[in-house]
Amino acid sequence: MNSLNCLLLHGFGGSPFELKELESFLQNHNISTLLPCLPGHNTNVNDFAKTNYSHWLAKAKACLRQLQQDNKPVVVVGFSMGGTLALNLAQEDKVDALIIIAAPVFLTRIFPPLASDWRLFFVPILKHIKPFFPVKASNPQSRQIAPWQGYEGCVALWPLDSFLKNMKIVKQHLNKITCPLQAIYSITDKTVPLENAYYILRHINSSLKQLCLLKIRENITSAHMLPTHQETKLFVFHNVLEFIKNFQKNFYQGAN
Repeated sequence: MNSLNCLLLHGFGGSPFELKELESFLQNHNISTLLPCLPGHNTNVNDFAKTNYSHWLAKAKACLRQLQQDNKPVVVVGFSMGGTLALNLAQEDKVDALIIIAAPVFLTRIFPPLASDWRLFFVPILKHIKPFFPVKASNPQSRQIAPWQGYEGCVALWPLDSFLKNMKIVKQHLNKITCPLQAIYSITDKTVPLENAYYILRHINSSLKQLCLLKIRENITSAHMLPTHQETKLFVFHNVLEFIKNFQKNFYQGAN
C-alpha cells in the first residue's frame, strides 16, 4: 500500500494538545503521524525560559529524520510557530510536502505599519528588564470556543526574542522552498496577521501552492487557534486531509 508519514509541530508556548485532534483525525484515515512536544513546552515556564529556537528546530529535525528512515514521503504540518519551523525544515532538508496553519514569518512591520502587539518591538530590551512579562489570561468563554493548553499568565521573553529573530531568517530564505505547500489562515487572526500568507506564497518557489482562508464570526477569541476552534477545526481537518491525499496520489503516480 502506498503510504506516507506526517510530522505535526505545535506552536510557541503551547503543547501537542493544539494538534492532537487533527492527529487523531489523520490516523483514522490511515495516515501515520508523529506529534512531538517541543523542548521546554508542557512542563513549566522556568523550563521554557531555558530553551530557544535552536532547541525547537533541532527537535523538529530529529523527528523528520526519524520519519525519513521509513523511506516514505513525509508531509510536515505546522501550526503557528510550528508552521515557521516547518518552513525552516523545508529550507534546509528534504520535505515532500508542507502544510502551514496560521504560521508567521513576521509579526511586526515598520512600513507599512503592522503589529499584532506593539510591545513586540521592545522585546529585545524588555527581556533584560523583565524576563517573564505578565499577560492577561484568556477568559473561560474563549477557551471553550477555542481550547488551548500552554503557558498562561506570562510570556517568557528570552524564548520569544529567539523566535522573533529566527522568524526573520526564515522569511529571508523562503525562495528555497520548492515542495507543494498548503497555507491555511484566518482573515480575522489577531495574533498572526493575514499578510503572512500572501507574503509566503509570493516568495516560495513551489509549483503547487494552495491558500485556504477562513473567516471566524465570533469576536471573543484571537481567531488564531484554527485547529481547535469550534468554527474552523472541521474545515482545517478536511482540507489538510484532502491536500495530503491528493499529494499522496500524485506522488505515487509520478513514481510509476
